[in-house]
Amino acid sequence: MTTRELRNALLTALASVLEPQGYRLNKAKAEFTKKTGEGWHKFQLIFLTRSTGLEINPAMLIRKHIVEALYHQASYFAPEFHHTTPTIGTSIAQFLQDEHDYRFRLINETDLASCHQGLLSLFQQ
Repeated sequence: MTTRELRNALLTALASVLEPQGYRLNKAKAEFTKKTGEGWHKFQLIFLTRSTGLEINPAMLIRKHIVEALYHQASYFAPEFHHTTPTIGTSIAQFLQDEHDYRFRLINETDLASCHQGLLSLFQQ
């Protein structure tokens, strides 16, 4: 499989578990979004190309509309970007700060199951 096929296979597998929980996959951005009354929550996978395959750095983003509305009244962000900015955004490793890296290697098809299980475990945590 190509790296694109590996990436898409992993995203599709994760979507089958996360979509019933209200998270919608945006495959182009490699992120799962759940809209709430106050904003949204995102589980984002940052795919980095390495010489041997892909490295995946999971991140989380949370948006609170009321906070962002106040911020954008004074910010210099162009209005077309106001709806996409998170209130909080960080890598899972930075958020947990438990001295684990939480990066995953996706080199070939045999890595799909371990990446899938590890990412789901982090998502639930």
